[in-house]
Amino acid sequence: MIKIIAGVYGYKENGIILPKDKDSEPFSLDPEREAELVTQGVAEYANVIIPEAELEPEPETAGAEQQPAEDPAEPEAEEPEQDWSRKLTETKILRVKKQKNQSTATK
Repeated sequence: MIKIIAGVYGYKENGIILPKDKDSEPFSLDPEREAELVTQGVAEYANVIIPEAELEPEPETAGAEQQPAEDPAEPEAEEPEQDWSRKLTETKILRVKKQKNQSTATK
């Protein structure tokens, strides 16, 4: 958004050209045109303060209050990984025992 600080700018709104001068409210143009007017010293970027009521909550914080935080130390979350690890270890032990039994039986 920009605000005219010198002269008058013809702002086209709904097919009608409206004069914008230093007493006019800030308005928006495409970024290139705004930069051009600011560079020429005709306008300055407007610091518009948006009331909090108009601001939308950020998506990250909007649902945070409704969802309980997950506890990383919950045993339920780690059980499947522990079961898999335990089963794999038991399988390896059984395989080693079986190989030892076969090797001692052939001797």
